[in-house]
Amino acid sequence: MHEAPPAVLVVDDDVLVANTLRLQLRRVLPPGWEVITALSGPEALEHAQEHVAQGGRIPLALVDYQMYPMKGSDLLLVLVERYPGLRTIMLTGQADMEAVNMVINKVHLYRYMQKPWDPHDLERTVLDAISEAEQASGQG
Repeated sequence: MHEAPPAVLVVDDDVLVANTLRLQLRRVLPPGWEVITALSGPEALEHAQEHVAQGGRIPLALVDYQMYPMKGSDLLLVLVERYPGLRTIMLTGQADMEAVNMVINKVHLYRYMQKPWDPHDLERTVLDAISEAEQASGQG
């Protein structure tokens, strides 16, 4: 069995947004990287667990804030506990600043970005975040 490639986890309950992010990231990620998309927190946790069980790494997660049944902030708390060194980006159109501040403090949010996002800014942010994560883990 060969090792799974590194991946960026994208979680948004809007399928159009999730697909748009997946396509945008595939254009800029290093060769061999994957984009794993999920439409909910529970689905994201399942996909992440499967990927890691196959020998893959997830250095970065992009998560929407407003989702059901699990808010993005709650998902991020679980992800950073399970995957130390994970870089996290919250991408959202609707979040109260108190919740955002809690996430920033508890999960050391790499970046908070508003929807609609600037494509070039998002791409730069993602590449910087995975570069930092790879250097920290000794993979880069």
